[in-house]
Order: sequence, then structure tokens, then C-alpha cells
Amino acid sequence: MKVEEEDHESVGYYSKILGLESGLMYLFVDDQLVRAAYVVTEKHTNKNEYIENYNDLKKSLTEKYGKPSSDDTLWKGELYKDTPSQWGMAVATGELHYQAVWETEDTEILLDLHGDNFEPALSLVYDSKELQHLSEQQKDQELKKNL
Repeated sequence: MKVEEEDHESVGYYSKILGLESGLMYLFVDDQLVRAAYVVTEKHTNKNEYIENYNDLKKSLTEKYGKPSSDDTLWKGELYKDTPSQWGMAVATGELHYQAVWETEDTEILLDLHGDNFEPALSLVYDSKELQHLSEQQKDQELKKNL
């Protein structure tokens, strides 16, 4: 799938990451690759499996890039906090959010697991540090266009 706008272009593919069904998107601004992102599309009945997927990706990224520069587990509520068997549901409802970031010389890598409306969302995003300004300009232009 290819989406073109005046100043940017997105290209998407069906892919797999660590055996998980995913979408792979590339974002180009001014003919330069500014972002690549995997969005895991694999579905699980047991919501805790999303946390296992996150942990597997985090382990692989840590083996490749070293310890993350930030590694956060954020709770918005207390409902599921004392029941680890329900943490997947906490993610799906938006009460629990996992996020880890790695930095290389030229790339910021973000692994993110969050949820909303009982749907977990797991993604892995690679952002160019050098071209980050192009990505931000493109976002600003889209926001202004939608006003």
C-alpha cells in the first residue's frame, strides 16, 4: 500500500517481526526516510500474551542495542495492579502502558504497548534523529490542514 501527499509518502507492507503478524510502514518526507514502524496485528485471546510479545521484543532489542535509555511501566489506575494474571486486561483498557526507548548514534527506537477500548496496541518505531525535523514539520502541516 502506498499513500502520497504533497510533501510526504508512506509505504506499507504486511510483515512479521519475531514471528508476529505485523504491518511495516515507511514514512518518507522530501524523498528521505524519516521513520519505519512495525505495528503488530497478531490477535490473542489471552491479553497477557501481548505483554509476552512486548517482553520478547524488548529482550531482542536489548541484545542488539544494549540497555534501553528509558524503560517505563506506567499505571493509570489501581484496579488490576495487584493481579498479574489481569495485566493484559489492564493494558487493553488503557490502565497499564509499557514503553522502552533505545538510542543509537542516528536513530531513536521506541517499543510501545498500550491499549484503548479493550484493544492492545504493540508497536516498534525507528525514527531518524538527523531527519526528525522533517517529520515534525510534516506533522505540523497535517495539523494545520485539519483545522
